[in-house]
Amino acid sequence: MTFAEPFFVEGLGRDQAAGSYEVVTVEEAIEGLSFLAFRVVSTSIVLPKAGRGPSSYQLVPIAAPVVRAARLLPDKKERDNRTTET
Repeated sequence: MTFAEPFFVEGLGRDQAAGSYEVVTVEEAIEGLSFLAFRVVSTSIVLPKAGRGPSSYQLVPIAAPVVRAARLLPDKKERDNRTTET
């Protein structure tokens, strides 16, 4: 997914630059319902390991609200552009 703005990575304790990253979401089925439903168990982001070379990566936990906000940001900017153009 693409992050249009820098974002905070809790697992690293610092901001990460805007750009495209792989985000991994682990879900589990919610038992006992009459329909199929899932809940998010964890969300992580794949980041390069600092000083380890171009093929070294790490899976770092990231807060689900950060991912949701990044997904909503392009839609919000598009809506804002539409309201300012009229």
